[in-house]
Amino acid sequence: MAEGYHRLQVKVGLDVNDDIARLEAVRAAVPSSTVLFCDANGSWGTAETRRFLQATRGLDYTLEQPCASYEENLAIRPACDRPLVLDETIDGADALLRAIADGLVDGITIKLARVGGLTKAKLIRDIAIARNLKITIEDTGGAQIDTAAYCGLLLSTPEALRQHTVDFHNWVTVANGKADFIIVDGSVTPPKGVGLGVDVDPATFGEPIFRS
Repeated sequence: MAEGYHRLQVKVGLDVNDDIARLEAVRAAVPSSTVLFCDANGSWGTAETRRFLQATRGLDYTLEQPCASYEENLAIRPACDRPLVLDETIDGADALLRAIADGLVDGITIKLARVGGLTKAKLIRDIAIARNLKITIEDTGGAQIDTAAYCGLLLSTPEALRQHTVDFHNWVTVANGKADFIIVDGSVTPPKGVGLGVDVDPATFGEPIFRS
């Protein structure tokens, strides 16, 4: 909070009672204006999800990927009276179109590596824009090149539909280039320059492999 971040992701998906207590503690500790996401990463079944939803009905948060399968998430949708975001389930344009047709999602998280790169991520993003869904764009992890790629794609998304991203280049100990990211008050500005704006260090990619 002191660094200016106004969105937090609370990891849940373990013991439901512990998860409830964790969310209550975080909600009580941060300003009421702080946006909270509860991300189970598909670790709950439908019974656990319903228990969590019922116990936290008085708290303000968005629920992300409670169950692993599409069918389980669809089953709990009627019990979810708050925004529901899917991440792992949305692995392509077809999955998103199905979720839209079923009235399943209020928003999506797009990870570049999971959907197959920038071109496919942009297609999914454009479908979400057309249906007025909230959009998070990030990845499963990465360094400077990856962060620059998904930040650029998120910045080309209408501001009203942007949820958030993550500065993964600050989460790793090995850089794959130099880039002048600016992070102020919880917001990241991607590097300027040609392409992604990253001065790539070839040494981080190891020796080239040649095949005949």
